[in-house]
Amino acid sequence: MSNLGGGFQGIAPRMIGGGSGKNGSGGMIGSSERALDRFSLVQGWNGAAATGVINGYRRKIGPFRAVNNAGDFLSRQSYTSGGSNQVNNVRGGLSGYKMLGGSIQAHKDNTGIPSSTCNPRFVYDGSDYIQFKKLQAVNRNFNDYTFGGDDFSASQSARRRVHRF
Repeated sequence: MSNLGGGFQGIAPRMIGGGSGKNGSGGMIGSSERALDRFSLVQGWNGAAATGVINGYRRKIGPFRAVNNAGDFLSRQSYTSGGSNQVNNVRGGLSGYKMLGGSIQAHKDNTGIPSSTCNPRFVYDGSDYIQFKKLQAVNRNFNDYTFGGDDFSASQSARRRVHRF
């Protein structure tokens, strides 16, 4: 696991003022939007594909399609690693039934990366891509307890040194 932003894994810092509520304690966004985004990232984001490398293999599709499971990670054509099969073990004693009865034949390639189970020709809506870009930005500083700044005044000192008369 990476240590994005230098914070503790999975621990969100308390937001600083500004939001809704009686005391302005709703956070910077002011609603449950931040919580919903974080929930989407933890529960529904394909984190392994988002990094771009699985089992030492780099992805051959774009990050949007990789995260949304919208295509094969290695862009393999007509590939299956087994998948669900309702025909197996149905009257398995008949010779050739698995081949002629519509059974899916697995062609494993020993990469350890499962095949895609989607329609790779599906065209996504622009709003899906906008939501992806938003979640991608949130994911970059998921554990950032500095809110994009510095722990100390090091960046301010460097700026002052550059702008000294």
